[in-house]
Amino acid sequence: MRTDNDALTKLFAENLRRYRKEVGLTQAQLGEKTGYSEKAVSKWECGISTPPANALFLLAEVFGVGIEEFFAFATAPRYYLGIDGGGTKTVFALADSSGKILRKIKLGPSNPVDIGTGKAFDVLNEGIKNITLGLPKRLISVFAGIAGGTSGSMKADIHAFLSSYGFFRVRSGSDAENIVAAGLQSRDGIALIMGTGCSAFVKNGDSLIRMGGLGYLFDHGGSAYDIGNDAIRAACRAESGIGPDTMLKKLFLEELKTETVTENLAYFYSVSKIGIASYAPLVFKAFKAGDRVAAEILKDNMRNVAELMVAGRKKSDSAAPVFVVIAGGLTAESEILLPFIEENIALTDNPDNFEISVFRGDAVCGALMLAGLGSVKEES
Repeated sequence: MRTDNDALTKLFAENLRRYRKEVGLTQAQLGEKTGYSEKAVSKWECGISTPPANALFLLAEVFGVGIEEFFAFATAPRYYLGIDGGGTKTVFALADSSGKILRKIKLGPSNPVDIGTGKAFDVLNEGIKNITLGLPKRLISVFAGIAGGTSGSMKADIHAFLSSYGFFRVRSGSDAENIVAAGLQSRDGIALIMGTGCSAFVKNGDSLIRMGGLGYLFDHGGSAYDIGNDAIRAACRAESGIGPDTMLKKLFLEELKTETVTENLAYFYSVSKIGIASYAPLVFKAFKAGDRVAAEILKDNMRNVAELMVAGRKKSDSAAPVFVVIAGGLTAESEILLPFIEENIALTDNPDNFEISVFRGDAVCGALMLAGLGSVKEES
């Protein structure tokens, strides 16, 4: 089918405007980069005229696309790419417009705060390159929810990075947004995340209120880091005779293969928060063996979770019990943790104001939904 010049001019105008907005440039800034005036760029985007050949090459260089992409027709995406980037792994999922997941890739961590922007972008580039292989980027809508992805200028940096691929649409945010979308979907309620850190998100319609998530220096309780930190403290205190004896001391010695726990202090200080969080499983192991100190650690940490839920309940508009979905790595031990949460909730004024559920799905499905996909057919 042949397309007349007016249609091509209009198509070029729409694509140019979309590319410019995706990278966050004004018309004046685009003019500066190509050596043309803001007025000229405005005419191109209004469909009054198309740029000369030399300007087309300059525009293609600015946006990192081929010239043909400016004349490519796409009124809606055909594919959706969701990215769930965390401190331990990054999951990429590609789905078609029916919601069927076509491809899925798992790579290493992509938190730019932990590993640096360059390494994070290397992980994202590898995943994007492999999962979109053979597909026109202009037909793909993307959402990347990355841990640390909203810190400082990182949101703008990630958006610019993703926009350089020439996708149909690009959005980015934090990995928590993936869990909120997948866990709550269209419901109002509270998404409570217990992973390396701990935070809660209260959803009321289009409003999303964040609670906690202050980072390991200022949060207190409810995370794998806090549990691991408490375990190290308890083992060291037991070893010195300051605190009660605990099986944790024995478990640390077996894990570290040293004569004392305290001789590893320099090592503990040298590892990242993920390294400290990696010792949380020792607490669950000690608890299952009947260790009272381990039980107190878990109970105290779940007190903070209960406090987040109660505070979130006060910010909810619902008079009915608030739906709470709990997600994150610690949910692997939900059979142990939920009774502690409920025990702490029972001490509040309105213990029956919660409907608690554990999220068993994949957070990357939330990223697909935020990319614009209405529903996702999760893999069986």
